Amino acid sequence: MDPIAPPELFGFHKNAEISKDLKETNDMTYKLLLIGGVSSNKSKSGEGESDETKLQNLCDDILKKMPKQFNVEIVQVKYPVSYNNSMNTVLG
Repeated sequence: MDPIAPPELFGFHKNAEISKDLKETNDMTYKLLLIGGVSSNKSKSGEGESDETKLQNLCDDILKKMPKQFNVEIVQVKYPVSYNNSMNTVLG
């Protein structure tokens, strides 16, 4: 079972998940702006970078620090699912 319950389970429409995702995105963006030292007020023109530029720079910095994605197909060939090895089954 999916670790995140679908909205239908609680009597909501499928599109309720879209609203939830938008709220989470807005919350995360706000928190990134706070972490990056950006005020919640709009920057006035001529006073340096805009909030959007600062947020973009912060996101770019975070992305540079993240590990590269691995090729799922290669991993599946190298570590095939084996029901004799429980850890392999969980990771596969």
